[in-house]
Amino acid sequence: MEAKHRLFNNTFGPAGPICFNACVGDNGFQDIDSYAVGYVEASTLMLDKVLSREEVGKVDILVFPIVFCIRHAVELYVKSAIKKLDKIRENNAAREYKISAHHDIGQLWAFYREQSSITDKRLEELNNRLDPYIRDISEIDPTGQTFRYSHDAREEKHLTKTPVINLLNLKRRTIEIKALLEELYFLCSTLIEEYSLGTHTNNLSREDICEISKRLPNKGLWRTEELRATKDELKREFGISGRELSKAIDIIKDHFQFSKNIDIENKLEFLCEADVSAFFEAWIGYHEQNIGASKPGFVDISAREILRSNKREKEYVEKCISDIDRKSLAEIISLYEFGRDALWNKYSENYKKILELESERIEQEFTQGRGYEHVDHYMAKTNAVDAILRSLITLRQDALLESVYHENGFACKVLRSLTDRATI
Repeated sequence: MEAKHRLFNNTFGPAGPICFNACVGDNGFQDIDSYAVGYVEASTLMLDKVLSREEVGKVDILVFPIVFCIRHAVELYVKSAIKKLDKIRENNAAREYKISAHHDIGQLWAFYREQSSITDKRLEELNNRLDPYIRDISEIDPTGQTFRYSHDAREEKHLTKTPVINLLNLKRRTIEIKALLEELYFLCSTLIEEYSLGTHTNNLSREDICEISKRLPNKGLWRTEELRATKDELKREFGISGRELSKAIDIIKDHFQFSKNIDIENKLEFLCEADVSAFFEAWIGYHEQNIGASKPGFVDISAREILRSNKREKEYVEKCISDIDRKSLAEIISLYEFGRDALWNKYSENYKKILELESERIEQEFTQGRGYEHVDHYMAKTNAVDAILRSLITLRQDALLESVYHENGFACKVLRSLTDRATI
């Protein structure tokens, strides 16, 4: 924001030391969630201060800002959850709900529960655990006025029926509800990411479709009575039509992971066993100096050996380019990028996005005369074999993995290590 549009005064503005300058407004990433976290953290800090006995004499006056902060944090968390429902899957009611016009926490919670129940059933179990805490707050302070003012609009005194509040018990309950609200935040965020993949139908989530894939018989048995009986059972259990089940089955057949549950292996678009073998052999030659060394990357060698190493690396990069076509190289690079990033490889759906980007990128690099450097960049990756094998495991490429297991000794060792860790 330009200086002339800023509003500072003697109370609100920057000063020194700068470590005490709080960033607000557009100066940072503040949103309803950061406000919610701020209020619950403030309540916790005040509770800790009182319960440490430093301010125990002020318990009767500090209770008001403490509970106000707790209650307001809960209101903000619920409002944030309402906003997230439409981001999970399209929800007109949640999108049009004016959260700024509502402060009754009981009404907010009731609306959220109603809409979340038709969004994703995984929210319901957590909602059930949160419910008694929010009901307690709603019973004592439904609209956020009880701990904000001593009297209501009719000049009637607040809290006359609740004359004692134990702050030690309040802290315990605050810790519990804070953990549940954080769980709600992360669950909603996870569902937003999951639904963005597009692996869902009107009534089925990605998790539902995965479960259906496990219940269906193998593709080879689909002409038998077993499939018909299973489909009837699935329609009853999930409350869906035959048409929606067929749509789910189409998703399963084209899915890298789910298709394996019905004995279908979706092959990679360009890569074959010979390409994988050629890349691994070239990579091993490229890294010959480090493989087997006690401290890879820190081998003490002479200048002559460095020149020899550079020559060897160049030879294997050129061999890789000559033996593997560009589309397959793009797929190898995509496997590396997918496998090295824990956020990407959580969902196999992300792989096709990476492949599309890397296919365009490799053509640009070669067109602009940087093809050698581009391939060398990935050949130099010491974790390339590990990342590529991780991807092949995630994408359920059993035929390629079987080939690696039998044909490449070093890659086989890496594969065994990965599968051993996966079974621990």
